[in-house]
Amino acid sequence: MNLFLRISIVLTILTVFGASISGVLHQKARQEKINKALIQLTSKDQDERANAINALTKLNAKETIPEITRLLQDNDSAVRRSATWALVRLDAKEAIPEITKLLQDNDPKVRSAARAALKALGVEVPAEK
Repeated sequence: MNLFLRISIVLTILTVFGASISGVLHQKARQEKINKALIQLTSKDQDERANAINALTKLNAKETIPEITRLLQDNDSAVRRSATWALVRLDAKEAIPEITKLLQDNDPKVRSAARAALKALGVEVPAEK
């Protein structure tokens, strides 16, 4: 085997393994960010909870849809709105029943967000009374 062919094979192997290692490291870093955000979802501070929702959305962490859906019942209206929009961005059609419940929320901004979210998810929403 000539030297050029050997070098070519070695470079190909390094490229393949390098890409694999890079992908594994990227996935590990992503998972660490998701884990950190999941912990923040339980914070007593509403801003931390809202920030965690946004972080999970930016990571496109569809696997956290159940945890975000639970925050539709949060005591803080801003957190409920953040969760609503996060579920839209994650295309969480499975959360439609829970988002629908927000049409009865005490906060008009939450009701409005729920209405817009449902429309964005393809649900026909009757006009507000």
